[in-house]
Amino acid sequence: MKQIETVKASKLLEVFEHIEEIRQKRADREIWYRGLSSQNFKLSPGLHRTKEEMPVVISREGRLYKEFHFRSPMYDTLLRTDIWDQLFLM
Repeated sequence: MKQIETVKASKLLEVFEHIEEIRQKRADREIWYRGLSSQNFKLSPGLHRTKEEMPVVISREGRLYKEFHFRSPMYDTLLRTDIWDQLFLM
């Protein structure tokens, strides 16, 4: 596995300072924040980090999507042209 640079911060300002340092060093690269304490953790949506059977998870995901689809228009003004616009907003 490729070595990943890890930095720690105790204050939000330190997080932004680290990000700026990394951006200056690697301006040619995109920065992704994982929000996990270990690079070995599987990177998957929280909905999928469960011991439940996949049909149960897929059903829950569908219900959440529908709920968001029906409730969100009153909170945003984006023009949604396809499902990807909706998922991005989520």
